[in-house]
Amino acid sequence: EWVELKNVSASPVDLSDWWLIDQDEKVKVSLSGPINPGGFYLLERTDDNAVPFIAADVIYKGSLDNDNEGLRLLDKSCQLVDEVFARLSWPAGNVGEKRSMERDNDLSWHDYSGFLNHDLFGTPRAENSPKGVVVLLGGGGGPSTSSGQTPSTGPEQVGGVPQAIP
Repeated sequence: EWVELKNVSASPVDLSDWWLIDQDEKVKVSLSGPINPGGFYLLERTDDNAVPFIAADVIYKGSLDNDNEGLRLLDKSCQLVDEVFARLSWPAGNVGEKRSMERDNDLSWHDYSGFLNHDLFGTPRAENSPKGVVVLLGGGGGPSTSSGQTPSTGPEQVGGVPQAIP
């Protein structure tokens, strides 16, 4: 389980004294350090092994549920910066296939649509996969269909779950 934040603003953001908190406040993660414009901030659960070959910015304890869950990003003044909820389930992502949930520039969500990447179906510390592309694994080996939409990258993802920093 991992969560990634992206700075979508034109200025650096200092995350000192910011918090990422789940719905039941079982997961409370204190954030620190800067994110440059377009930069990423990676949170990994339990240890630094959730995302192979990429160092986490912070390790957190606790786990996120697949339903009746939520995440809130609060700044140092406890002002809500972003949030996402899993009422019956998360708005995207695929638990069975372990595909991450990714956010688009229009703030909608989609499943990771790429190939297995370092044992992950996600894009830690990189732009999100294109929206609208369906990738079938197996015999053919490449994208099999496309919605015809222009590929877009999103502000962030959560590796389950994405968050944006304006």
